[in-house]
Amino acid sequence: MKQVYSIDTSFFIACWYEYYRKTFFNKEDFFQMLIKKSKEYNFYVHYQVHNEINKKTDELSKWFDNNINYFYKTSDEKEQKIVDFGGKIIKKYQKLSKKPSKADHFVISSADILNATVISNEKKGTLPKERENAKTIPAVCEPPAPLYSVDKALFFLTFFLIYNKFLT
Repeated sequence: MKQVYSIDTSFFIACWYEYYRKTFFNKEDFFQMLIKKSKEYNFYVHYQVHNEINKKTDELSKWFDNNINYFYKTSDEKEQKIVDFGGKIIKKYQKLSKKPSKADHFVISSADILNATVISNEKKGTLPKERENAKTIPAVCEPPAPLYSVDKALFFLTFFLIYNKFLT
């Protein structure tokens, strides 16, 4: 099976409002390329990520509503496992669940259940002595869970954008 990527809300927000706002590529090119590559690379977006993005009605939420069907889907059975494991993460990582985000623990549980790599814009911050006190996705995903920062993920996706725009 192809590699699956569990994408956090922070990735979409960073790409939409920060990284592709004033660069050589415009965000429309980037997000079209993201859709084009979503089947090939199995970008998974948990419904709680969708819900977080839709808290604000703006261009990003409209784009997301129009394109959500392009992202990787799981079976109902796997989705239930993701939800169940997400509940365990909430109990184990109390500080993570106190954040305004309601999707973080599902992004992490999706990665575990789907054997996926997490893509997030969150910074690791200081790692607590006790892992259960972790407050961010990168701190909870410390090895063995694979994690891409947005910078690394954007390099990967920007490469495809350059390739598609100039070499094909």
